[in-house]
Amino acid sequence: PDVHKQLLITLKDGFVTTSADLFASRVCRHSERWRCEDEREKLEECEPGSVYAVIEYPESIDGVAVSTLWHGLRAPTEWEVVDELKTLVSEVSRDLRWKSEMCVELEAMAVREAEARRVREVDELYAQCEDWEQLHGCSLSHLTPFQPPQPASQDRELAAGAADTEEAVSSLDLVLDLLLRDLPRPPATSLADHMEAIAERRTSLRRMWRATFGCLPAASEVALKHAPKSDLKVTKRPGRTRMLVPPPPRI
Repeated sequence: PDVHKQLLITLKDGFVTTSADLFASRVCRHSERWRCEDEREKLEECEPGSVYAVIEYPESIDGVAVSTLWHGLRAPTEWEVVDELKTLVSEVSRDLRWKSEMCVELEAMAVREAEARRVREVDELYAQCEDWEQLHGCSLSHLTPFQPPQPASQDRELAAGAADTEEAVSSLDLVLDLLLRDLPRPPATSLADHMEAIAERRTSLRRMWRATFGCLPAASEVALKHAPKSDLKVTKRPGRTRMLVPPPPRI
């Protein structure tokens, strides 16, 4: 009780900073009001001797009502995949200001990718028109008064620079690395099952983004340079790669 009381006092003086530190150190985990009591009981059952306390969010953070921040996290967009990403953002163990800023960036990225797809579609239309003109030996400009707007060269470069292969690391992959790393593991769920669920969610979101915008957003060199390293590392022994072959059966 004394620790809980002292924690509440500390959070009151700087909720965003303190909660961010607690989330980063894995001392606290995010939950929601409708399931926090049930989750607390399950956590204490899985960890005998541990005591979990439920801490409510304050009414406002940095002068902004918490209800307003949560509304921004939950507000639907015109893209289903962005809505799914915002739901994921709301579930991770991060402070509320970080979540709000992440959702703003996701929506801005979606706007850029929607425009990039429009540019690509215009380019494809022009390419089809040029092929038709070469095939029939006449110009479409003489047949129709309407001409779609010619995309700017920088827009062409933006569309061409998109990450369109599964192997390429995209901006979406970097975002998913940040989010899925901080997604709390449900109580009584094995690590293997949790990692499998994370992999399935990543695959689903990448597929939805590609279906919506045509390709994955390319990651800049700066973003790749400062991207957090994965906690999982693959180690290899030095030397040539070898294949292990079982010996022939004895006769």
